Amino acid sequence: MKILIVGIGGVGGFFGGKLAHKYQDNTDVEIFFLARGAHLNQIQKNGLRIKHLGEELICHPDKASDNPKDFGKVDLIIYCTKAYGVEAVAEQLVPNMHAGTRVLTLLNGVDSYEKLVDKYPDHNVINGCVYILSRIESPGVIENFGQKHQLFFGYDHSNISTLKPLEEIFQNAGITAKLTDSISEITWAKFIFISAVATSTSYYDIALGEILADQDKRAVLVQLIREVKEVGLKKEIIIAEDIEKDILNKLEKLPFETTSSMQRDFRQQKQTEVQSLTEYVILEGEKLNIATPTYKELYKSLITRTKE
Repeated sequence: MKILIVGIGGVGGFFGGKLAHKYQDNTDVEIFFLARGAHLNQIQKNGLRIKHLGEELICHPDKASDNPKDFGKVDLIIYCTKAYGVEAVAEQLVPNMHAGTRVLTLLNGVDSYEKLVDKYPDHNVINGCVYILSRIESPGVIENFGQKHQLFFGYDHSNISTLKPLEEIFQNAGITAKLTDSISEITWAKFIFISAVATSTSYYDIALGEILADQDKRAVLVQLIREVKEVGLKKEIIIAEDIEKDILNKLEKLPFETTSSMQRDFRQQKQTEVQSLTEYVILEGEKLNIATPTYKELYKSLITRTKE
């Protein structure tokens, strides 16, 4: 099996690196990295370093390049890019696909899966999501600074047995991977979490701990959770009744100084995922006649910053 990891950032770097490390001497599984810039240069020269809980792995993919033509036809494409880049990259990777190529999305947001299904109507697109705290520490180095690194993937109410070999490939590489036939339930649980956190931390531009400690700011975060939850329920997604309490419990356990990826992108004046993580909730709410006043208020401020 030839597996192409697209985007070697915090997510793609960690999971792709684990795969590369496990299968670097295995002729049955080949791992390719699509990366760019200084990060790619370091990977090509010295391999990819993964730092986790005081330990390090040096990972060497079978091939790393910024040119899709270098990989030829592949059997699985795993998307780990930013959500805003998925459509452009998807077009570039069409020549890498054969009739049986599968596509797995691990992107933030819940709209990326829909976009890839539209882009690849003749291919098997697998929905997925991850729970992980990791980042590019420096070119060629991925730091996983959280306790968890979970990967969920599968379909909704469908036969998932054909994906068992892929689950085994992940698990054999030391990845905590779980195949499921209720993937939308899992992706939406994560989306509610990440959308509310990314929107609030980006808006206030302070650490998550400061938001939780401030009564008014905490109330705004809670209202975001409630609004996106209502949108999900209207879309007939199964959502736990106590998800608000569950999310707050998880947030309380995170380091006080935690920031979100979208918040850091705003600070560095980079392109952000505000459309997928914030605007999407507003647009879906309008379609479904669900009010999202808090999202609208914060989005109005955030989108102004992107135009400055």
